[in-house]
Parts: sequence; C-alpha cells; structure tokens
Amino acid sequence: YLTRLQQRLSEAGLKLPMLVMQSTGGVLPVERASGHAVGAITSGPAGGAMAGALYAKLAGCTHAVTYDMGGTSTDICLIEDGQPLERQQTLLEDVKIAVPALDVAALGAGGGSIAWIDAGGILDLGPQSAGAEPGPACYGRGGMEPTLTDANLVLGYIAPETFLGGRLSLSLDKARAAISDRIAGPLGLGVEEAALAINALGSSRIAEGIRASTVRRGLDPRDFTLFCFGGAGGLHAETVARELSIPRAIVPREASVLSALGFLSEDVRQDHYRAVGQRFGDVGAEGLRDVFAELEGGGRARLAADGFTGDRVRVVRRIDCRYQRQVFTVQVEASDDDLQQDGLDWLRGKFEAVYAALYRHAHGDQEGFIDGCHLVMYGVLPELALPRLAEGTADPSPARRGARRIYLAGWVDADVYWFDDLRHGMRISGPAVVDSASTSVVIGPGGGATVDPYGSLVIDLDVE
Repeated sequence: YLTRLQQRLSEAGLKLPMLVMQSTGGVLPVERASGHAVGAITSGPAGGAMAGALYAKLAGCTHAVTYDMGGTSTDICLIEDGQPLERQQTLLEDVKIAVPALDVAALGAGGGSIAWIDAGGILDLGPQSAGAEPGPACYGRGGMEPTLTDANLVLGYIAPETFLGGRLSLSLDKARAAISDRIAGPLGLGVEEAALAINALGSSRIAEGIRASTVRRGLDPRDFTLFCFGGAGGLHAETVARELSIPRAIVPREASVLSALGFLSEDVRQDHYRAVGQRFGDVGAEGLRDVFAELEGGGRARLAADGFTGDRVRVVRRIDCRYQRQVFTVQVEASDDDLQQDGLDWLRGKFEAVYAALYRHAHGDQEGFIDGCHLVMYGVLPELALPRLAEGTADPSPARRGARRIYLAGWVDADVYWFDDLRHGMRISGPAVVDSASTSVVIGPGGGATVDPYGSLVIDLDVE
C-alpha cells in the first residue's frame, strides 16, 4: 500500500521524500516503514503527543500533559523536559507488541460516546460510540442514542451554525429528544440538567485518566501544564484543569488537526536494541561501550543510506536496568561522558535515582542488572518553525461575534469569539465561548484566557 501510494504521489508531482509516522513519534522513509509495519500501529496518537511536545517547548513548559479528545476516544500523554514518555511494549486488545512506542493512554470517551444508564440506575458514558454513521442524534442521520456531542449542543457549548464550518446541520430538537427519552426521563431530571451531568462525566473521565497517568509515576498533576486538543478537547479544558488543580490549560488554534501537525515536526528515527542479561559488574564499562559501539555502527550505516551523515545524526543511548529477581525495568540514559568513564559508578547512581523517584526507595545493597541496551538514532530534518504573531492590544472586541446563552449551573449569557480572529495579547473574560469551524472552547464565569504569540488560547486558573 505504501509503495503504491508513494508512486501515485510521485506521478502527481510530489518531489519530496515520503515519510511515514511511527509509534515512537519519529518518521521513517517508505522503504523502511514498509518492512516495519508494527512500528506504525499507534502512530496517530503519537503524532498528537509530538505536537504537544512542540507546543510545550514553545510555551517553556518542562512538564506537560496532553489530551486529545476526538469522536470516539481521548488519548493522554505526559511530556517531561520536552519529550513524551515512552514504553517498551504496547497491549493492543489481546496482542502484546514488544517494540518501543510513546506512552499514550487511551480512554473510551469522545464526542460520539454514548450516555446510558446502567443496571443500578447510574449514569455512564461510553465506551460505546455512535461513530460517524449514524453519529450523534443531532446529526439527523438516524442515530437515536444520546452522546456527549448532543449534550454539549443542548448546553449551548456548540453552535449549530458554525459546527464543521456550517457544512453539517445539527438538530437541537433531536439532541434534546434523545437525552430526554434515554437519560433525563428515567433519572427524573430536566434535559439541561441531564446534559450537564453527561458533560461533567466526560470531564471527570479525562481527569481520572490524567490522574492515573501522573500519580502512578509518583508525579503531581498540579506541577503540569495541560494541553488540550482534538475537536472536543476545548469543551472540557477548564473543567478538567480545575478538577486536577492544574494552574494553566492551553488550547492551540490548530487543536482539531494537531496530530497532523505533529507528523510534520519530527525527525527520522531508528531504534536498535541488544539484549544483555548481566549484572553491572559482569558487563563492565568496556563491555557496555562495545555494545553501544556495535549498535551505533549499524545504525549510522542505515542513516547514511537515507542521506543523513555528520551533524544531521543525533544519538540517544538508554539502558534497561532492574534488580535481580524483579520483572520490570527502568531506563537510564547514558551520555558520551558517562560511557568514557572507567567504571560503572555513574550507572549505579543514575539507576538508583530513577528507581527511587518511581518507587520512593532503592536497594543500595544490591547490584543492578542490565536487561538490554537501547540505541535511538535520529536523522535530523529541517526544524518546523511556527509563525509568531506580533503582540497587539488586550481588547478582544475585534474577534467578538455576539453572544449566546450557555447552561452552566443555570442559563447565562456568554460572549462568543471567533478563534481565527484572535490576536496575540487579546484577553477574554468568562463566561465566554471561543468558536472555530472545527472546535470550541468554553470559559466559565470568573475564568479568563489570553492569546499567546502562536495563536493558542492560554486559560489561567486561580487554583490552590
């Protein structure tokens, strides 16, 4: 398929090489990607995570958490020091995929997720989805089940006239009927109250996923900046941030296509691994150098064949370490200076520090064990430079497009702004909604947001 696609694009006039996104967040030329199909299985979410890393760097964030909320799911990824965290294997349904990938956690909560009442009479959301066909009830394509999109439409968070740039007409009556019949009636609630409960459940699911991703690593979500994207991400951004006491949430202007932007921002990446299976002392400094030297020699040859040499090659060395009789490993990064040392005291120190940060203790009286060596080699591509906007006035009135009523604890009048018309420095005060052809952002009473130099909406929250 990839070979045929490349041929068709070449015949259509494409002069640049065609690259294929990988689950690691890097790209590969078609010829290598075709022989490594397993490497692209979670490439879509990886693109979103890499775009999140790009925006985190632009915003000067060392710790960030991204969530990408689309039609059927929400993908969550942590970013530390400008890089998304990785895992060494992925469980896809019942299949274990033992290749590196970005550590993206998927939740069954998206705009098309169906709201339902369980056997105990409790409201639930997803993981069942209405999909694109028939889609939410408001699409008017035969869907009868109430979805998160239907709830957000009833609440006024989505504008029927601007949804998908006006190319898809939404039916408020069908959304209200679905929620009334399946949720509000059985629970004895008003339609708006039921819709608000569905929306709150969606926000809570995202917050739970972020809390699990951070706390299980010994991290505090309050130390992170929240990046929200995907078509539905901005509808829940402020609520999720408040629930987690995160002080800042950022919604990029390109939120609905951020995964595609991530595809354009990354370098060619090759991963090489060698199993070791020995204690630190048995491997020794010289043995460790030999393993990495052999891996690097083969990797440089492959990158050279793809046109990458000299300073267009970047190398990252990682060592999978554990204590004996343990199953799980932690990764230790090795610098050039580390590998030049005569002994492995540096490895012991780094291993115990990483282990203690994760488990809050270390076994200093036990010798470490090296499971394997992982070499990541990058072929450096031209850097993606996003346009930086000149700062203007704080007055957002040039971007204002009237007002509409939205339901929070009750109906309130909210100013409406057009995302594409916002300029660097503009300040928006809630209650407000920022609309575009592909996404909307809700800012509650007392909240506020500022437009940054790259057109992103930065929601600052007064949280403890």
